[in-house]
Amino acid sequence: MSSKSTIFPKPSKVQKTPENMQKRRQTKEKQAQSIPTTEDPSSIAELRQRLAFLCHDLQSFSSNDIIATRLNSSIYTFMIGPPYLSEEEANFLLSCDLATLRNRNSSPSESSSSSTDHNCEKGLDNVIAARRKKSQRELNSTKDFVMCTSHDLAPLLQEACAFDKSDFETKAFRSAYKQWEKGVKRAAKAGKNL
Repeated sequence: MSSKSTIFPKPSKVQKTPENMQKRRQTKEKQAQSIPTTEDPSSIAELRQRLAFLCHDLQSFSSNDIIATRLNSSIYTFMIGPPYLSEEEANFLLSCDLATLRNRNSSPSESSSSSTDHNCEKGLDNVIAARRKKSQRELNSTKDFVMCTSHDLAPLLQEACAFDKSDFETKAFRSAYKQWEKGVKRAAKAGKNL
């Protein structure tokens, strides 16, 4: 397994001087105010990183009470919204084509030219259809079923973003996730959304 990750570059060491801290605050404020565009690959990369955090949380839903609480409080389509993304970023990502979301410059194929929202809707429709078909075949099955975040929703988002399972196992991912999670906790204490 490679220690490099194209999704999660290793953070560089920067001294914590008052000037650097001020610059970081200003940069974060600018990022919060700007809506990403397809012309800015760095903003797409940042959004992809936070989508990876969402995918991680979806996979870990039942094994971590903090994650379960965070996801259960979501009112957004496919849980794509705060604290993972701002509402504007979520709307952008749901409407962008898969080639953009995957941060690829290749000519879009039929599957990568559809929007993220359309791709996830289609995927959920396929899951529901398969469950209905299975319940019709089985004599003692119920017509009701529950969508599982780990087994149903997480794989759809991972496929839409073209994340590999190994992306979530790197040291860089774990480090970035811990930093993000600390920021979410600080924002929650301050009564703010990220």
